[in-house]
Amino acid sequence: MKQTIITIVFVALFSLRALGLDVAASAGRLHEAVGDGTDVKTLTIKGTLDASDFDYIRTDLENLTVLDLSGVSIVAYQGPPLATGRKFSPADELPEFALFGMNLTSIALPEGLRKLGAGSLAATSLATVQIPLTVVSVGDFAFEGSKIERITVPPSVADLGRGAFKDCTGLTLASLSQQELPSDLFRGCINLTGVSLGVPVAVIGDNAFTWCRSLSSFGFDENLRSIGRGAFAGSGLKELDLSLAESIAVIGESAFERCGSLVSVRLPETLADIPQSMLLGCQALESIEVGDQVTSIGNYAMASSGSVNRLTLPSSLIYIGDDAMGKMNSLVEIDASTLTMVPSLGNTVWSGVSVPSVRLKVNNDMTDMFKEADQWREFDIVGVSGIDQVNPDVAASEVSARFSGYDLLIKSTVEIDNVCLYDSSGRRYVMVSPAANDVVIDTSDWLCSLYIVKITLADGSITGLKLARR
Repeated sequence: MKQTIITIVFVALFSLRALGLDVAASAGRLHEAVGDGTDVKTLTIKGTLDASDFDYIRTDLENLTVLDLSGVSIVAYQGPPLATGRKFSPADELPEFALFGMNLTSIALPEGLRKLGAGSLAATSLATVQIPLTVVSVGDFAFEGSKIERITVPPSVADLGRGAFKDCTGLTLASLSQQELPSDLFRGCINLTGVSLGVPVAVIGDNAFTWCRSLSSFGFDENLRSIGRGAFAGSGLKELDLSLAESIAVIGESAFERCGSLVSVRLPETLADIPQSMLLGCQALESIEVGDQVTSIGNYAMASSGSVNRLTLPSSLIYIGDDAMGKMNSLVEIDASTLTMVPSLGNTVWSGVSVPSVRLKVNNDMTDMFKEADQWREFDIVGVSGIDQVNPDVAASEVSARFSGYDLLIKSTVEIDNVCLYDSSGRRYVMVSPAANDVVIDTSDWLCSLYIVKITLADGSITGLKLARR
């Protein structure tokens, strides 16, 4: 009987230990408080820990699933090399790779925590993590490959590390309040459907959203300055409207390559160069609106955009790169009527396109030049005049224009987005963006007396007027 009672007590103690353990610890001595932690599944710690204690947690507590560190202060470590090879780890930081690969399903982090170290929660089984508002830095690849499903990065985080959520394939929603999104931030997050932005984003790093194939939309606004290489490659974007991003200076190569659901693209008026492979392989793409200041279209920039049937080239264009429009098999018309020079071409710009069946509209004065130019001459070239291009879709009562001496006065009942001024041959003199209901353009520097005025309103509608200056 006595032996039976002892056995029952031992089993009860064993079960309690397996169920959970609360300990008070001092830095570097957690192993003494816990002992053989093989069967510990739930652990609550109060006191102080350092990086060596996290080495112990990761290597010895292999069955741990719930970890409460809310009553812990993390102190600096300096001593023998840790598992990472480092001999020092600062205070108030969840050490680098502290809990890497653990089967944790729940964690409470210290309230005074300042940093999540590189890889500190990577490859864990955590579905949710509450990042304390005291955290100012999230290290590189901090959550990489974890099972995180939703995450909120608080505004206190000023330094968000590269690849912080890379390959988190279960992540569906993320909330951010950072102006700069680092490289590889959500790369491979194939189930990410939404990103809530608490502040306007200025910088999107290389491959930040690569292969986020469930991400159908993203808010690009006027604060955006740069988009990195491959930033949205292979993503699920359906529309790309960068028209507000007039401060954008850089779009990296392959930024939107192989976005299989992308249907329409509108580029900012201020963009000078369409980078290499920017829209390569966007097979569902139907329309591309190119800004009036584009001077070059890079190699493979629009190749294999198989659903685009009409394309307008801006008057500023001077170069189109190798295979830039290869395999645009639905192309039936290219409008080059505002060009005043024949753009230089790279190799096989329209490879795989039935060029003789594509109508190329050029200014009457440029017809012979295009017919003599290599690659261009193969199109069905049609000469048009600048006046032919005026196709108003705005009621005349909404927009009025007249000359007062050399000043062209334009008024509209709808805010004017931009005004382009051409001569009768289609050569553009000026473009202005007033963002107002009236605009005055001084034409005293030009000898032309007959003008074509193209007016684009804020609602997207366009009208054209022919005016004589007397």
